[in-house]
Amino acid sequence: MRWGVPVFVMISGALFLSKNEISTKVIFSKYVLRIVTAFAAWSFIYYLVSKGEIAEQFVGLFSPGRVGRLAGIITSYYHLWFLPMIAGIYICLPI
Repeated sequence: MRWGVPVFVMISGALFLSKNEISTKVIFSKYVLRIVTAFAAWSFIYYLVSKGEIAEQFVGLFSPGRVGRLAGIITSYYHLWFLPMIAGIYICLPI
């Protein structure tokens, strides 16, 4: 059984939830926006660097059939799994 993932989430939640009275506006404008921006930026960087020449990858984004390439950016890489998960938890937090 892997105990690292639940403990990682609990520690993140304990550090985040220790703040008093966090409004929904602050959660979305500050925390979720930062996480989504970081996820998008790092996914794009990993996409450009992972498959060869950066110029070819960048030009490939604007060529026909780019839906698959954009899906590759959005699905990202396995070591960024925590960012979408924690963003989803933060979005569900006001509920």
